[in-house]
Amino acid sequence: MGKMKKSLILALTLLCICLMAFLPRLTGWFQDRRRENAVLYEESAQVRLEIQQDMPLLGKLSLLGRMEGVLEVPEAMAKMTVEEAEQAAVDALEPYLEAGLIPEFTVWQVVARPLLIRTAETADLAGLVWAVMILSDEEGVLNVSVDIDDATGTLLRLNFNYEYWGETDLSGSLSRLAEVYFAGLAVEDYEQFATDDLENRYIGDDTVAQRYRLEDPVYGHANLDLYVHRYGFYVATPIV
Repeated sequence: MGKMKKSLILALTLLCICLMAFLPRLTGWFQDRRRENAVLYEESAQVRLEIQQDMPLLGKLSLLGRMEGVLEVPEAMAKMTVEEAEQAAVDALEPYLEAGLIPEFTVWQVVARPLLIRTAETADLAGLVWAVMILSDEEGVLNVSVDIDDATGTLLRLNFNYEYWGETDLSGSLSRLAEVYFAGLAVEDYEQFATDDLENRYIGDDTVAQRYRLEDPVYGHANLDLYVHRYGFYVATPIV
């Protein structure tokens, strides 16, 4: 009888030890199961987004230049709808068509995605832009990608490619590109922000470029590199 009691006590002790060892795993398993069936919300990003909706364009251009990644967010978090963002992108191209930088074309497809932009060193600053791709046909012979500010519908960056563009007056096109682009940002005296620290201003006979640097005491500076090549042009926001 005594031996049986000792064996029972020993078995219960071993069982308790096993349960204690597996308790963290069991707890984690139950928590995972609860998460699988629950809807989770990240409220902090939403709050920051609402606070920063009035961020000036220069602030968003600065973020675009320093961002380490983007996060696609639900349409409900944006001020514009998908349809409004697509239309804003198409409308933003009108001045470029009028200036002869982009030829007349029929829009075949437009795809827009809302993206939250932020950087690691300025986690409390965030903005929302729409990345929009516009295609003239399914082969992508003429395509334009633009970044549109969600709050104002302003074009922040663009990349135009057309394999039959065949532009030869690259310097003239660069001047027209700068004029149209900065007019969209409502920057009238943009020429005074031109810098000479862009290493590759001329790449053979195929590419010309110019850097502009806009300064802001709150958001820092934004580098805007405008490139024109034989098959199109684009605006980049590099980190310098």
